[in-house]
Amino acid sequence: MMTSEHVRIIAIMNQKGGVGKTTTTVNLGHALAIQGKQVAMIDMDPQGQVATSLGLDNQQLGIDVVLLEGRPLIPSSCMPGTTLMSCQQGHA
Repeated sequence: MMTSEHVRIIAIMNQKGGVGKTTTTVNLGHALAIQGKQVAMIDMDPQGQVATSLGLDNQQLGIDVVLLEGRPLIPSSCMPGTTLMSCQQGHA
């Protein structure tokens, strides 16, 4: 198990749209995974475009229902070394 001294958190945030948050997140996550790092991408944007960019279904329940309703977190895997947790508007 990793200790906290081996964990690095990188946050990509900006209130303005169209500034490359999703593109930066997906490309940085992919580059780190290629280097053998374990990557968890948490998409808090209701549009869920990180999931779409990685070829995943962005209609699944997301972080919003985990945080607001206490439902269990079910991560998606899109490529070796990566895990995606996303927040979508639609509640199935």
